[in-house]
Amino acid sequence: MKLRIQLLASVVASTVLSVGAVFAVLDAARQEQRAGQAQASAQGATHRVLGLMALTQEYARHAEARAAEQWHDRHRALLALLPPAGVASEGADELRAIARDLPALYSRLQEIGAREDALSVRRRELLVDQLLASSQAMSDHAAQCYEHAALSRAEAEQRFLHLALAAPLLLLALLMTLALLVQRRVVLPLKLLHEATAAVAGGDMQVRVGLLRNDEIGEVARRFDAMTAQLALRSEQLRRSEKQMRAVTDNIPALIAYVGRDGLFRYANAHYRTVYGIEPEEMIGRSIEQTLGPETARRVQPQFDAALAGQRQTFERHANEHGIDRYVQAENLPDIEADGTVSGIYVMVFDITARKRAELAQVHSEERVRSILTHAPDAFVSLNREGRISEWNRQAEAVFGWRRDEVLGRPLAEVLIPPAQRQAHNAGFARFAVSGQGSVVNQRVELQALHKNGGEIPIELSVSALKEGGAWTANAFLRDISERRQAEQTLRAGEQRLRSLTDSLPAMVGYFDRDERCLYANELGMKIQGVKPEDLASQTFRSGIGDEAYALHAEHVQAVLGGQRRYFEGQLRRGTRDVFFQVHLVPALDALGGVQGFYAMTFDVTPVRRAQLAQQRSEERLRQITDSLPVLISYINSQLKSAEFTRNSDVTKTFEIVRISRSPAFGR
Repeated sequence: MKLRIQLLASVVASTVLSVGAVFAVLDAARQEQRAGQAQASAQGATHRVLGLMALTQEYARHAEARAAEQWHDRHRALLALLPPAGVASEGADELRAIARDLPALYSRLQEIGAREDALSVRRRELLVDQLLASSQAMSDHAAQCYEHAALSRAEAEQRFLHLALAAPLLLLALLMTLALLVQRRVVLPLKLLHEATAAVAGGDMQVRVGLLRNDEIGEVARRFDAMTAQLALRSEQLRRSEKQMRAVTDNIPALIAYVGRDGLFRYANAHYRTVYGIEPEEMIGRSIEQTLGPETARRVQPQFDAALAGQRQTFERHANEHGIDRYVQAENLPDIEADGTVSGIYVMVFDITARKRAELAQVHSEERVRSILTHAPDAFVSLNREGRISEWNRQAEAVFGWRRDEVLGRPLAEVLIPPAQRQAHNAGFARFAVSGQGSVVNQRVELQALHKNGGEIPIELSVSALKEGGAWTANAFLRDISERRQAEQTLRAGEQRLRSLTDSLPAMVGYFDRDERCLYANELGMKIQGVKPEDLASQTFRSGIGDEAYALHAEHVQAVLGGQRRYFEGQLRRGTRDVFFQVHLVPALDALGGVQGFYAMTFDVTPVRRAQLAQQRSEERLRQITDSLPVLISYINSQLKSAEFTRNSDVTKTFEIVRISRSPAFGR
């Protein structure tokens, strides 16, 4: 029999018996109450009858109307106290019959009144005797009703007492029976299931419940045993998959981790050991603050909150570690379940210091060029220590609609900052004026700025700090990115919300066996090489990258198949432009240390190289301009030292330049 049927039958039986016991107790209580009411009515009727007798005698002596009126009031009160017809009570019927006849006799007595003739006196005496006799009979019957009601009340009280004692005992017996049934049919089997689940939670996938019953718990036990067996199989498959994934991520030169919704690490690759000296295994189950420190946790918390809300976060961060500036690019990818909830975050952090340094050097070179040229392609705004505008170039006029003479001397907050952000801007600039640091200093950030017409436009902001007279001033370049923002929004609308880990990397990743056959390639690699997933098995390393590129890889491939890691940079001509790349080749070792293949990871570093070349060309162009001028030109750094001067031959003939030292003239 099904367990739920057994429990339902037990509950129904218990409920029926309990309700029956309650109704029996309530019925006994009602009977006791009715008997008490009948006793009280009989007692009251006796008092009313005695009053009628006294009023009858009084009226017979004086024939006063007052006595007659009181008699009728007492009689009506007596009728109200009598039990209704049909109520079984000893003497009740006789009492009602006599009470009904009394008014007629008393009315006849009233008709005689106070007449003193012999006939009237005789009739009055007879009626008084008859009324007194009837009243005495009523008194006797009322006493019988009282005695009968008292006896009924005692019996009802006894019955109520017995039921009141029996009902709890019956309920206790039912509860004990139900508890015994639950103990044998539910609690003991659930204990076995609990012990089995605890064993599985502890990692024992071989435990089985083994309950051979035809009820629900037996079915649950059989399903649990089947799921445990399936879980053991999937755990083994997952272990092999994780091993392969860790082999890939551990050899990628980036920090890769998975952080759960509770803020605890669930996975970390081996690059954390290289960068922070922390073993990845020690990070599992710990928070970012416990692992990387409270400052790092505070800095990344806003991006983590946005990712947990389902927004993919890509941002760059600057840090000074041991006196060395480092730049990183981080991506937070939300792990979105089928129901739309975010269960965690994939975190990837790339070191972009080389690229950033090249970009900053290029910006510095371009600023030096713009100091000679009359205007810049971007809007330029300079702020004094009070946050007021001290410079406003032509491009700023074109972007924001304000003429230079309209804004000079005015606070930046009331010209460009939206009203909702002005308070935060003023507080941040007050801190910047003292420390020279801020959330936007030496960073490229995207913000909303006000146009003269009152509308807001998206801009890209780059701020540099300059210390003057003990306080910091700011130089800002602003670029209208409305078109780029629109393009980015259009691009994001078509992107997939979630990509696999390797497909999110800005590199071509592949795995090849000892015969250089391709066993795996990420989406970027297949896209660049023009290979479809179904054709991947027929590709080799040579056929995938081409003979020209393979010639650059050949000796490194042989070395990595010999167990050596290799890293090199290369350059190829693709059409009309040069392509620069970095290649990491890592051997894939089996359990005995033998090489069973290798991983290839190729990063496109063309933007970095082009930035470096652009910097060189910019500096060379500057030198060509200054060398051709018939004046002495020198660049003096913040220590008032000559960092560079012209090589113009005519000038060097005129001036013998040995050293520019600090003097009163240069101190101003």
